[in-house]
Amino acid sequence: MQNDDCQLADWQLPLFVYGTLKADAQTAESAQLLTAARCLGKARCAGCLVLVDYYPGLIRSLHSTDWVEGELYQLHSAVQLAALDHYEGCAINDPTPTEFVRALSQVQQGDAVIRAWVYWYNRDSATLPRIPHFPT
Repeated sequence: MQNDDCQLADWQLPLFVYGTLKADAQTAESAQLLTAARCLGKARCAGCLVLVDYYPGLIRSLHSTDWVEGELYQLHSAVQLAALDHYEGCAINDPTPTEFVRALSQVQQGDAVIRAWVYWYNRDSATLPRIPHFPT
């Protein structure tokens, strides 16, 4: 499933980040992508991390005790969301199947459950090592 124009219209929904977009793991490029975005604080998402390369991928888990810690951001525009899609390799014109797919998912922030955009790893992860957190 690829991101489409109607999903870009929903840029006002928060974005959950767990890898190279997190404040403690940002590169110069990834930090630039979140310029003007407002950090809403720490959050977590049901799932687990795998080490894809020098970056992690979030996959769904069968275990209800698996959670990935991350941060929530409020973006400032659809253009910013489109740039993030490009960074994650799942922009409208990227060849399919994409490495990641952006989907609305439930994340937890404190006692609240929030719908947020999440970039899910979209390839076979069977041989990838699981990691407890990122950066490792």
